[in-house]
Amino acid sequence: MPAAIMAAAGAAVFLLLPIIIGAAMDSLGLQQQQAGLLASSYFAGYFVSCVAAVFLIKRLSLRVLAKSGYVFLCAGLLAAALTVDAVMLGFCMLASGFGAGLLFGLAVLIAGQGSNSERDFGILLVSQQLLAVALLYVLPSLIVPHWGFSGIMIALALILGPGVLTVFRLEYRSEDQPPSSPTQNPGLALFSSNHSI
Repeated sequence: MPAAIMAAAGAAVFLLLPIIIGAAMDSLGLQQQQAGLLASSYFAGYFVSCVAAVFLIKRLSLRVLAKSGYVFLCAGLLAAALTVDAVMLGFCMLASGFGAGLLFGLAVLIAGQGSNSERDFGILLVSQQLLAVALLYVLPSLIVPHWGFSGIMIALALILGPGVLTVFRLEYRSEDQPPSSPTQNPGLALFSSNHSI
């Protein structure tokens, strides 16, 4: 299920943030204030993507938005692994937060479209927790001792990135279809119905 994989990818960094921030402090020698700004940058990107999604869902297909989410998320993680500057690291976390917010928001939207939305939401929650449990075991015990902060970020990008392959199973709205027609874009249909209440 593409939505479950997207939800897990979108929530992964958030669920692992204490480990990520701790590794950044140890590996890069960041102060507590600088480490706090990294977390704030991530959530700022997450917030911006949630606000932007309200407008983007009317203009772009689900595939384009999902692929963009994976690109921002993984590019931000990989860039963070290659920098030691706290300011640049903040921008990297901002980008990854933007991508994660897109993915998670779209996953919730897609789950809400199904005929059995309660089951689909349950699958989203389970997928997040299963991935988090696996990563919480693997990263601190196998990655952090050898490769530190950079290793975590690269590992996350390599683990989450292949999820983009599931994007092609999403419904695609062609360019010649008017974005204002709710019946042609299920995501827009849900968006429109919410605003008609």
